[in-house]
Amino acid sequence: MKSTFDNLSEKKKQRIINACVEEFGEHGYDSSSMDGIIKRAGISKGGLYEYVSSKEELFVFIVDYTYSRLYDYLKMRVEAEMQTLPDDLLDRLKHVSELA
Repeated sequence: MKSTFDNLSEKKKQRIINACVEEFGEHGYDSSSMDGIIKRAGISKGGLYEYVSSKEELFVFIVDYTYSRLYDYLKMRVEAEMQTLPDDLLDRLKHVSELA
């Protein structure tokens, strides 16, 4: 993402992120379009390209963004449950997926 994206208001930034999550989630990477993201976000094409260089860059950002939010959520749930995770990796994955 270009540095101009970081300078956006949180409201506008979140509107763009939500539009991307919806577009990529609904259509996948190959079938999604920048025009679809622009329409969902309610911004101009030139505006979007002020913040991002390419669809690929945007997709990588969104994957990282959603993964980070999921990780934070799961970490919070584990801490809220005041539980220690099992030592066995498969048991740990099962427990975390049940929390999700």
